[in-house]
Amino acid sequence: MRITLRTQGGIAHFPGLARGVTVDLDLLPAEAAAALADLVAKARLFDRDEPPAAPPAPDARTYELVVEDGERRRTLRVVEPLPPDLQDLVDRVGRLARSSRPVV
Repeated sequence: MRITLRTQGGIAHFPGLARGVTVDLDLLPAEAAAALADLVAKARLFDRDEPPAAPPAPDARTYELVVEDGERRRTLRVVEPLPPDLQDLVDRVGRLARSSRPVV
């Protein structure tokens, strides 16, 4: 499974974040990969409906999550505030990407 996260907007917008980071679970230690896969399952990314388009609040971030799992691929775009299950996933992917560059 591969997860790509792109972030746009926010109070302190950094254009480099819009390029995104990709985490390949096959390259992670087994425990970290299992924890991340569990967050993907809890967030129900492959079953979740796209949230309705609403104008973002000033300085709100927009997140794009792309999850590839075998033949399945899902792209989900969400605007802050995120539901707790998605926030947990975004936080974990961001931490992994920052702590172990390059992840892919």
